[in-house]
Amino acid sequence: ETKGGTAAERLTDFVKGLQAFAGMISRKKPEDMRYAFEIDLKENREYIGYISCYCIDDEYNYTDDDGKFAFGIDIPMLSHRGHGYGFEAFYAVVNYLAEHGLEEIYVSSWSGNTAMMALAGKLGFREINRKPGARIVNGEKYDAVTFIYRKQ
Repeated sequence: ETKGGTAAERLTDFVKGLQAFAGMISRKKPEDMRYAFEIDLKENREYIGYISCYCIDDEYNYTDDDGKFAFGIDIPMLSHRGHGYGFEAFYAVVNYLAEHGLEEIYVSSWSGNTAMMALAGKLGFREINRKPGARIVNGEKYDAVTFIYRKQ
C-alpha cells in the first residue's frame, strides 16, 4: 500500500523529479558530493526507500538549472513508516550535505504530508515559503511548502 496521490500524479511527480535530477547530475564530476541515497534497514539491508537531491529556483520550483539545493525522501511502504527510519536517514543526509559545504538546504513538500512537515521541524528546518492550493493530491488541494535548513 502506498500513499501520496493517484498513480498518475505520483508518476508525473516522479518524472519531473527524475528529469531535474538527471539534468543536475549530468553536470557533476565523480568527485563531487552524492545526490542520491538508498535507505536500507540496518538489520537485514532490506531496501525501503530513497533520498534524492534536486535544485529549486528562486520561486521554489523544480529546475534543471543549478539553483538552491533541495532534497526529498520516499519510503513507499506504509509498514516501514513510523519507525524512525526516515528521521535517521534524513538526519544523516543533512549532516552529509552540511559537511560537504552546503550552508543552506531546502525541502519542498505539501501541507497534507504531516509526517514530512513534522520531520522537517524536528531536524531544525523552518518554513520559508507557502503557496496556497498549489498541490493536488487525491483530488484535494494542498499548500506547497518549502523549508530551509541553515548550517550553524
